[in-house]
Amino acid sequence: MRRQFTLTLCGVLVSLAGLTTHARAGIIPPGGSYAGRTYNDWQVLWWQTAFATPVVNGDHPLFSGGVLGERDGVVMLTGVFGTASLNLTIPNGTAIFFPVINAESSVFEPPPFHGDDEASLRANSVSLLGQTTGRFAQIDGVPVDLTPFRFVSPLFTWGPLPADNILGAPAGTTSDAVDAGYYLLLTNLTPGSHTIHFGGTFGGPVSGSIDTTYNVTVVPEPSTLALISVGGLALAGWRRWKKRATV
Repeated sequence: MRRQFTLTLCGVLVSLAGLTTHARAGIIPPGGSYAGRTYNDWQVLWWQTAFATPVVNGDHPLFSGGVLGERDGVVMLTGVFGTASLNLTIPNGTAIFFPVINAESSVFEPPPFHGDDEASLRANSVSLLGQTTGRFAQIDGVPVDLTPFRFVSPLFTWGPLPADNILGAPAGTTSDAVDAGYYLLLTNLTPGSHTIHFGGTFGGPVSGSIDTTYNVTVVPEPSTLALISVGGLALAGWRRWKKRATV
């Protein structure tokens, strides 16, 4: 009985230790997929969501940062021009997708974000991205080699736009587009605190720098919280048993 109780207690303490150690996260490899979507798929969905999100009271996630949207357990975040530090709380098991820096071109938009067909849209976006410098990303203080995480999207369509859209276009507008950017998809974020820091500087016809930090808190699932409670009771019981055994 004593041995069985000891093994149970050890299992509880191991589980609790996982909540108190330094938080960790994994990065989906460039050729991988998550929730049935590749990086290109998430890249396209990110822009479609950005354009489908209306401006509310003069604000938009592309203006001030934050959560752009959520799909299939993946939270899509934005970077903002200038320096920004944002707080984010997500439940355990949630993945995070975000562009370190990106450039989109469409048939609708004027220069420098304009193209007339798939070839010119792709060339324009690649050119804009190629003029960026100082690209960086750090996850929990660990630098990420962004070289393999450069993606150029297939031709896609955004819209129809809502009435209060970020382009100031007529409601219902649609357009073909192509994007080029550096993206990361983070999974397996352990409960606890994470820091996501990323950005870069645009050059050429687009000017400005992104330096965005997300202070992420991953909250344990209810079952894990229950385990903490059980662990506390087990530890208290073990201490009472030990006290009686030594009397």
